[in-house]
Amino acid sequence: AALAINPLNPDAWFALGYACLKTGQSQRALRALTRVTQQAPDHGEAWNNAAALWLELGRPDRAFSALAECVKHKRDSWQVWENYAQAALRAREFVHAARGLKQVLTLTSGGRLPIDTARGLVQELERLAGVTPAPDASADAPAAASGADVATSKDQGELQQEEEEDVDGGLGALILDLPGLSVSDGEQEEEAGTSKYAADLAAAEERSREGLRASVRALLKDGVNSPACVPELWGLLGRVYALDGQAEAAKEALLKQVRALAGISYKSDEAK
Repeated sequence: AALAINPLNPDAWFALGYACLKTGQSQRALRALTRVTQQAPDHGEAWNNAAALWLELGRPDRAFSALAECVKHKRDSWQVWENYAQAALRAREFVHAARGLKQVLTLTSGGRLPIDTARGLVQELERLAGVTPAPDASADAPAAASGADVATSKDQGELQQEEEEDVDGGLGALILDLPGLSVSDGEQEEEAGTSKYAADLAAAEERSREGLRASVRALLKDGVNSPACVPELWGLLGRVYALDGQAEAAKEALLKQVRALAGISYKSDEAK
């Protein structure tokens, strides 16, 4: 009734969205929260709750976008940064996931570092490096194409091939009729350009991987030197060192994981 009288009321829309969220009406809640963010772009709670709904609906990319807006207005909330890191991981925005975890560690004075998200980042580093694949449950698998889609793609491919053959034949004949020009010369230039583009792309991807690895390494080093340290953090750091080719550092980190686990076991026995 209040919204019928005054639809430009973000607080009323938020109350409606929250009620729908609690009663399992996801789509209606999302519509209401979207109205809030349109009318009050600085409403952090609305962005955060909308992100939770997008994750529930299997759209981590939209969830990450919503949380990117949320952290602009709730920069001091470690809970929001933790949500941001989790959504970034699922949306495959790995640098942002590392940034979110770093903020959580900072805002909690080293008291918290979500191990699941950190583990997901290390698994992604290993996947990029071609190390033994480890399934990443947090990443969404792409949907399989239907039979109709495959058939359509095949038809389009055949049509494109026929068009290319017609074009190649016509242009080839024209070029050969012109003195001083060679089809092979043009092909060589095109291949050289393609090779350079591929090399530049590979170099850019390698720099991106190195940057991500550096971010995750720095995060884990801070983590193992904080109150949030658990044995698995040492193991994750050891795995990153191994990717760096630092065998001795990797060995030392893994030994510290074993010692930490032994210490936990000793404390458990002592309590008994």
